Amino acid sequence: MDLIIKGKNVEVTESLRDYAQQKISRVGKYFDGIIDAQVELNVIKNKRVANNQTVQVTLHLRGGVIRAEEAKDNMYAAIDLVADKLERQISRFKQTHGGKVDRTRTASGVLELEPVSIVSPEDFEQESETQQIVRNKTFSLKPLDPSEAAHEMEMLGHDFYVFQNSQTNEVSVLYHRRDGHYGLIEAVRNA
Repeated sequence: MDLIIKGKNVEVTESLRDYAQQKISRVGKYFDGIIDAQVELNVIKNKRVANNQTVQVTLHLRGGVIRAEEAKDNMYAAIDLVADKLERQISRFKQTHGGKVDRTRTASGVLELEPVSIVSPEDFEQESETQQIVRNKTFSLKPLDPSEAAHEMEMLGHDFYVFQNSQTNEVSVLYHRRDGHYGLIEAVRNA
């Protein structure tokens, strides 16, 4: 498994790199279908945020992508939490796939979404009245039924998932509701 560790607003020291490598490599022992792992360590420079040290890990698998993110006030604690979360997600992935990996799909064919930040932290601190789009993300849609989309969303650890509904052939959005269930937003073309 190739492991890429990078920092954002933080210097990745040798001890921090070794710790992250040790914890994330441990996940590879549970599943041999991991192609690579990308680890991003980030410190949010905003005094109003309590848990300002985040760790985001993206595992590219043969047959899917698993993403986990955790935030704490201590980078080492965040790494521990994200490693535990990845172990649970890999266990769930193995149960869903019967311990086998779907080799017909590639990691690049899986829809990946990242949270979009509408306002930069500097703008937030200045309490600017103007909001602007600071990131634009494009991706290709793949046909899925809503249950497959729910599975992909859980594997990525996101709150929503955009996909092409294989039943209606339209763009749909699956999301987590506050009551713990899923919601489905379906686009309808005007005639």
